[in-house]
Amino acid sequence: MIIGGGDSAVEYACDLSESNDVTLTYRRDKLTRPNPTNQKMIKNCSEAGRVKLKLGIDIENVVGEHGRLRVNFIDGTHELYDRAVYAIGGTTPKDFLKACGVTLDEKGEPIFDKNYETESKGLYIAGDIAFASGGSIAIALNHGYRIVKHILSKK
Repeated sequence: MIIGGGDSAVEYACDLSESNDVTLTYRRDKLTRPNPTNQKMIKNCSEAGRVKLKLGIDIENVVGEHGRLRVNFIDGTHELYDRAVYAIGGTTPKDFLKACGVTLDEKGEPIFDKNYETESKGLYIAGDIAFASGGSIAIALNHGYRIVKHILSKK
């Protein structure tokens, strides 16, 4: 599951859909933030059945359930996912992270281990949410590399 409605969320969803079942969830009814190229790409991925769009609904919370993530939506529905990727911008969304079961330290920053995995197993934090890096794509890519390496080492 990819959470977000911008360019990064769309790019992650379409790229990951090449070898995974992917759902893109966004709290608004329409994806208006992606650039025209990404708008076309998500439309194609969705129409081809590669990306399931779950729009206009927010997440209430995320809890671990038998090694998977149970995502509870505010409309009372829920779905199970193997992984969640949050592509929600450069500021730390503290209330949202808490609702997802992420523990925050005394400064309000998320707590995670050396592999960027939170106490909610299978839920990882990377990029600007992990460290206030000022939008460094290189740092975010390095975090992603370490996360993927950690996930693959568990198989």
